[in-house]
Amino acid sequence: MGMKPRENCCPHAIIQNFINFDFTVSNIEAAKKMFLPAPLEPRADEDGDIILTCGFVDSAFPPMREVEGETPDPNTTEFSECALGMSCTVNGKPNIMNTWILLDHYAGALRRGFNRSVIDNFSRTRNHPMLEGEEHISIGSRMFATCTNDGSLYARASLTVKEIHDANWLDEHFFDWGQLRYLPDMAHGDDVKPLIQQASLYHFPSKFEVSKVYVGDGKLEFGDTLYGLFQELGEIKIKRAFFVTFAYTYGSEEFLCDAK
Repeated sequence: MGMKPRENCCPHAIIQNFINFDFTVSNIEAAKKMFLPAPLEPRADEDGDIILTCGFVDSAFPPMREVEGETPDPNTTEFSECALGMSCTVNGKPNIMNTWILLDHYAGALRRGFNRSVIDNFSRTRNHPMLEGEEHISIGSRMFATCTNDGSLYARASLTVKEIHDANWLDEHFFDWGQLRYLPDMAHGDDVKPLIQQASLYHFPSKFEVSKVYVGDGKLEFGDTLYGLFQELGEIKIKRAFFVTFAYTYGSEEFLCDAK
């Protein structure tokens, strides 16, 4: 694109701020139908719970944004998303399959191979520049995030920080992310077999940077957008809630399986 990153720019391709909620639902059958096409199978944690995840994410591409000369339009170097996934096993490998990823850019959705509803408004509590530094988030800090679609609530959540940990606190499979690539057969309607429906896994190189993990009490609520689809999950109970920032560069991408 003819842009030259400035000196001392972050070496990674992407930086993400991530408010994550691990939760259980009362209607696990609806969750499996919604999130895990065959042959994916749900995976229970050490307590026997099948975990769903909801992440409110805002991202930036440092090599594209931190350039010499005039700063590029942020619409081309930043994006936000709300990612919904379910803990599962794929060919014996633990995974979080992010079946629903709603982005605030159609281009991002097409790039990843999704054809899902796109959020048109994403808001998250920002850290004030005067409070930047090692302790810009502390015990008692509160964060909020909302996503809406055409004025209807998709999801809202809040986090009150109670504990601060290093990156080792994260689950060993936290960075084992799968994504369901889904592209419908538009010529014959959305009710027939999609042209593409595959499960893929992104590998993250060992050299990525992770901030402290800010853990606390969380609340999560889904609205009635998408015809109340996520209301079918039933009662939601938050098991873990935390905020973390990490920077990485995508490594190889592994095709896991055809999803039915």
